[in-house]
Amino acid sequence: MTLAEHSLVRVRATDAMHCLGANERTINLAGAFQLGNRLPPIRCPILLIDDIYTTGTTGNVAALLLKQAGYTVIGIATVAQAVLSSRSAELAKPSHLRQKPNLRPNP
Repeated sequence: MTLAEHSLVRVRATDAMHCLGANERTINLAGAFQLGNRLPPIRCPILLIDDIYTTGTTGNVAALLLKQAGYTVIGIATVAQAVLSSRSAELAKPSHLRQKPNLRPNP
């Protein structure tokens, strides 16, 4: 396996995403990346690597761009996961990643 650094290139500045909801993050990243010139041949499967996972939006946008170009994305690996402690940060997560409320009464 070969590391293909900078295979995706950010071509436009985006807003900070820490205060955006999941849908707003997708809109914010629309058109922000393009394919770079260091991609492997199209027959090679790709594992995306990102620095931090918050809602998965960046990885999903990158994977979609690669898939539209004909690449097979086999997964997304991240180095760290954001720790979201505020209510607004929790709501920024996609619904399948949100914490389930504790429905048991406290003793």
